[in-house]
Amino acid sequence: MFTSKTGKGKPLHSQTREIIAGVMHFMKQEAEEGTTIPIANYRERVRAATGISKNAYHSIAKEQGKVKFGEKSSFSSFYTDKNKTCTESH
Repeated sequence: MFTSKTGKGKPLHSQTREIIAGVMHFMKQEAEEGTTIPIANYRERVRAATGISKNAYHSIAKEQGKVKFGEKSSFSSFYTDKNKTCTESH
């Protein structure tokens, strides 16, 4: 099971809060209307709940594997500027 490194009292960035709000909406909608996407289609359910693209999903899943097996110590945030890309680790 995945455990978050976000501790109690740690502030959440606005984009994180938006994603959580989307997941809350998805879960509430399913509670009221029933399951809209079969449970077995977990990739599609994650994308629907979070609003991310297939490419973003695959990138995050790949990075999750690296973190899980110790190839990386944590997830990264990617910021893109007009002419440069830099990676910042949290």
